[in-house]
Amino acid sequence: MIRVLFAAALLLPAAGFAADLAKGHRVYMQHCANCHGPNGISVMAGAPNLARQEGLRQPDMMLLQTIKAGRRGQPPFMGILSDPDILDALAYARTLR
Repeated sequence: MIRVLFAAALLLPAAGFAADLAKGHRVYMQHCANCHGPNGISVMAGAPNLARQEGLRQPDMMLLQTIKAGRRGQPPFMGILSDPDILDALAYARTLR
């Protein structure tokens, strides 16, 4: 039962969360742009091209957990970025085209 509730919570948008795109831009440029490129066009082999929305097809809460834990060549950001910082950076990344 708890697993079902947790899984359902991951699919829901963050309650009461309003993205701060300006802050998301700052976080993205400081922590993400080195691999994903300043315009979302990846500059490192294997990094998703965010301008094509690669890697952004999952709900934010699932991506939040992936970013915190790290994956493949991406370092973990747990303890480096707060959840709101990551969610702001994700919101900003979703604007890249």
